[in-house]
Amino acid sequence: MALPRPEGEPGRHQVGPADGREYFTTLYFKRELRNLSSNLLVLSLPVIVFTSYVLLAIDANLFPGTSLPGIEPRLLYVNVAFVIALSPYVLLSSYMLRIVAVSKHSLESTVFSLDEGL
Repeated sequence: MALPRPEGEPGRHQVGPADGREYFTTLYFKRELRNLSSNLLVLSLPVIVFTSYVLLAIDANLFPGTSLPGIEPRLLYVNVAFVIALSPYVLLSSYMLRIVAVSKHSLESTVFSLDEGL
């Protein structure tokens, strides 16, 4: 049986399940934000270059000759460029939704677990 420590004496901090859960979620958030920043950097640079190329190609009337039946090449080219330009936002949204889902589950008083279905 351990004797109680006096108030001023430094002692060990009692580690409980809540502390472990907070530590785990903090590590998870740090890892996900690190991955988000590196993925956004890797994805955004080519998207910026591609979007600049698209703007210059529209100004100079340079379009690829490929098209789909019933769709003119300019419309197809601009639509593909728009979808590619939105990819950094989609990546950011997916990471934020994952972080929100984990933070909702970690605020509950139950045991924290990463289910495959999240």
